[in-house]
Amino acid sequence: MPRSVTIAAAAAALMAAVFPSAAHATGSGTPPPGGVSIEIATVNGSGCPMGDPAIALAPGYSSFTLSNVSFTSSTSDQPAERRKNCQINLYFRVPQGYTYAIAGADLGGFASLAKGASGVVRNDYYFQGSATTVPRSVRLVGPYNDAWQMSYDNDLVDLVYAPCGEQRNLNLNTSLQVDRGTSDPASVSTITLGDDLFGGTIVHRLAWKRCPGS
Repeated sequence: MPRSVTIAAAAAALMAAVFPSAAHATGSGTPPPGGVSIEIATVNGSGCPMGDPAIALAPGYSSFTLSNVSFTSSTSDQPAERRKNCQINLYFRVPQGYTYAIAGADLGGFASLAKGASGVVRNDYYFQGSATTVPRSVRLVGPYNDAWQMSYDNDLVDLVYAPCGEQRNLNLNTSLQVDRGTSDPASVSTITLGDDLFGGTIVHRLAWKRCPGS
């Protein structure tokens, strides 16, 4: 059984070091009373599964969950295997006068990294047509053979909201990259998104606010 508590604590320490903060945006703001829907528009990337991901909104619109998103990156002889990603384009329908941002996310999986190898998990998002990307990442260093968890809350000042009065699809890009480094060339290191604990799911928490003049 994966030592999820230990790995979660390690990941939290890493994230705290990278993103020190006092004020977080866990489900901040008052969501609209209704009229919110979400659907997957497109799925692209070398790591996207054969079957389409599924998506579900939480009650009260506090978060949404992507499922069936599981893939592996490895120090294979094939360079394309060393970095895998899956970008999911989402169509949000939001009532007039409201806007939203990604407040945080939870994802996890399993990593097997030889001594001298390392890996990076990234979870980025941006709105279609915007030059602003919100990147979040965590680095794992071998030797490592256990579950990993990446859980973060964006600072209130760092929230990037969808433009009011415009329909901009939301792009979510999750990637895994493994670097052989100084590890034994005969060894194979891997990072997998999704395992028995997480089941290939990514939870994104939402922050809401009213648009100016509404």
